[in-house]
Amino acid sequence: MPRVGLMFAIQVALFCMSFGPLCKSEAKPIQLPSIQRWVAESDLIIWGRVFEVTRAGSEDGREAKVQIQGVVKGQVKQDSVRIDYNQPVTDQVESVSSHSLYRVQEKECDLFFLSTDGDGRYKFADAQYGPVRLSCSGAIIPTFVASRAEKIEALIASSLLDPEIDSGGAVSWEIRLLGRPQFVKTLREFSMSEDVPLRGMAFAALVRLGDYSVLRQAVDFLGTTGGDDSGRVWKSRIIEAISQIGGDQIRRSLEAGGRSTSCPSQSKHSLQKSELEFLESLLESGDVDLRRASSRALRGICDPSSAAHLARALNDSDKEVQYDAIMGLAALEDFPKGLPTPTQQAYEKNPAEFLAVWKEWWKRTGHRKYLTGS
Repeated sequence: MPRVGLMFAIQVALFCMSFGPLCKSEAKPIQLPSIQRWVAESDLIIWGRVFEVTRAGSEDGREAKVQIQGVVKGQVKQDSVRIDYNQPVTDQVESVSSHSLYRVQEKECDLFFLSTDGDGRYKFADAQYGPVRLSCSGAIIPTFVASRAEKIEALIASSLLDPEIDSGGAVSWEIRLLGRPQFVKTLREFSMSEDVPLRGMAFAALVRLGDYSVLRQAVDFLGTTGGDDSGRVWKSRIIEAISQIGGDQIRRSLEAGGRSTSCPSQSKHSLQKSELEFLESLLESGDVDLRRASSRALRGICDPSSAAHLARALNDSDKEVQYDAIMGLAALEDFPKGLPTPTQQAYEKNPAEFLAVWKEWWKRTGHRKYLTGS
């Protein structure tokens, strides 16, 4: 599968993951669009924000007005374009239209592949498919990327990390299943750029995609970003990516047939020993955001070797770190009936009570069990 064609396969896979019955119906299988054909047949490829959608002509006719934020292919004199299209009419396209491949909604940002008859109005290059959702704030095209395919891939990659795009985590999961090696190679190239936002995007995306070999580089990068708005944005996205490692490991374990219990990823996670040790070391960081990300990740990874680190985190000054440490230890113990496993809200009301019980458990039982094996 071509590298950028992968991105549209992701969109279909995401739809099928969320709306499986529709994909398994007796209707004809959804055919993946050809990104290479789209690039060749498009007169104009842009990304921008949809500011108006109105009915036009027939009952199914629509007109979308798009404020242009960037151009991948072609030239346009004005700062906005009008796109004429018809609502899809077949069951196959309707099933996709409201979610992934054919969605034109006001105030959203999208990538458009357009053709024109030269009259200043545009239509979709492929009448069956519409725009691809992008971030309105984080869309990036690196200046050193020459090919249109790589530009499109960079746009979509940066958009996966936008917290306002609900499907970001699920899409990153599908990327790994459908073509991770090619995608990771491109992101690794971006991570070596001198462009700070591009590097931040690359590191966050690589961690989200399960390439934990870059964890140390990603954390080192955080020390170079500064305190401006751009630095804070990429710090938050990398921190979020690190904190999601545990949940990602649980999903991967269950997909592979792991136990559906409190700690399904135990002994099945994909982190190398050095990567796990680095995550554990972040619990000693002076940056509370890194400690929070580490404790949340270790809680989900659920590796017995992390027990002592989680036990020390019970003494952390931050309540979020303390709580994740408690729940991480509880998961390792399969949530025993004799030990409290409070909701976070209940914990915050009386943390000392719960901490005292778990510290005593570690002193009497946990220390011996996890450090001496007896």
